[in-house]
Amino acid sequence: MSRQIKPIKIPMYMNGVRISTLESLQENFDLQKVLEYFVSGDLLKWLDGRYYDEEAEKVRNLSKDDANLGKKICRIFGVEYTEDAEVDLPNERLIEKTNALKKLTTDEKIISLAAQTAFTQEDLAYLLDEEDAKTIYLCGEKFSIPANFENRKYIGILSKPEIKISIRTLEELKAREINFENVNLPKNLVPPPAPKEITIGYAFISNFYQFGSSYNYDNEVDLLGYCDAV
Repeated sequence: MSRQIKPIKIPMYMNGVRISTLESLQENFDLQKVLEYFVSGDLLKWLDGRYYDEEAEKVRNLSKDDANLGKKICRIFGVEYTEDAEVDLPNERLIEKTNALKKLTTDEKIISLAAQTAFTQEDLAYLLDEEDAKTIYLCGEKFSIPANFENRKYIGILSKPEIKISIRTLEELKAREINFENVNLPKNLVPPPAPKEITIGYAFISNFYQFGSSYNYDNEVDLLGYCDAV
């Protein structure tokens, strides 16, 4: 007797809530997000994995080219469709980036950043030129950052990419309001380390006072040397 292969149960999230039932899907329904899951194929996998056979069959018969796709999806899941709802089908590159992040992490917060994430220099150019993104997440080894886009924030995720930028000083970087997190900056743009506080242990101070009249210049040199070494 052959063993039946169980469908893979994948997670779905709406508005930060993990969706485990049709009821929770209805309560937290986000048409834009559902469309993204539909185009990526994850909506059908989610339905198959929980044996929602009737809904799965209806979704399987949908086409992403259908002008009434949003309305039909709402009807399948029993939620009201708003005529003026502004939703767009995710583009192919967004699906590719989402799937790429899923291969690297199971953290849904990071996966949800796919639209703002650059894997390549071409992705970066698109986010700056077409989307005018103010915060961009960098997932890759190296990126060349243009200096003429001011008031931007670049954050490395799942790695610390090497950054190349034609800015020479920290002052210029701050003046242009270009900020970085979790990246490897050129040496000339790395902030100097904060000065360390020098503390002397109580036990040493006690011993110092025990020197009494025998304390001399040599002891002072030793004390200075100790301070430098702490």
